[in-house]
Amino acid sequence: MHSSSPSGSTSQYGEAVHVPLIKSPSLRVPKLVQVPPDIHPLPDSVTAYFVYPYTLEEHIITLENKRRSTLATNDAQRLAVLQRHEHKKEQQRLELERIKRLQQEEQERIRKEQLRKVAPGFDPSVGALVPKKVGAAASTDASTSSLMLPPPPPPAAPQRDVMADLVDQLAALDAAHS
Repeated sequence: MHSSSPSGSTSQYGEAVHVPLIKSPSLRVPKLVQVPPDIHPLPDSVTAYFVYPYTLEEHIITLENKRRSTLATNDAQRLAVLQRHEHKKEQQRLELERIKRLQQEEQERIRKEQLRKVAPGFDPSVGALVPKKVGAAASTDASTSSLMLPPPPPPAAPQRDVMADLVDQLAALDAAHS
């Protein structure tokens, strides 16, 4: 659709070429960058620029050694604090165990005392109360013979023997307390 116009423009927007446009103030075209004439161009070989004098190495090594020694000191201090804390916890645990053991022993002692009030000479750690014959209690004393059961039968009946021993033992305890 090319049309020829009296102004000689051949594009379809030829007529709009002479119409003034309003530009937005927010739009701007940047200026072209001009390279200064005194810039130093790079040579063909850049190997001369890669000469390293190694002047920073000693400084870096010194700083790194200081940093490592500081870290080691801090780690040692933390470890010492943790060990003290663990030692303290262990001491507290041992103290708690000791206190619990003392409390249990005291409860056991109180229980034994209560059992001895009911049955003198009874010791729950020994188990069942087994009477023993005591030579002094076996004598024919009037006070002890009244408390004793008849003498035990021959070894064929061991239950009566145990009972007789019990009576003898109780009589001996009664005589010792009187």
